[in-house]
Amino acid sequence: MLGTIALLSDFNGTAIGKIGGADEKSVNQGLHGFNPVLTGIALTLFLDGPHGWMIALVAAALTANAAELLAKDPVIEFVDLLAVK
Repeated sequence: MLGTIALLSDFNGTAIGKIGGADEKSVNQGLHGFNPVLTGIALTLFLDGPHGWMIALVAAALTANAAELLAKDPVIEFVDLLAVK
């Protein structure tokens, strides 16, 4: 089960990287699949119940989206998160 979640998480991250317009070099190096795989594995190990694997895959996709957003301009995005309005 853990290997399947890791594979599907990597597929999610890579697909989101390609669809999101990431450069081909970083996609081929596997940079967009790394964080989702770690998230999928961690949540699969720590969540109990019959639907833990679905939550892990959704969280992996959200991690890939967050990494994609921060990769575009990490300094500005991080400063915007900290800004008090």
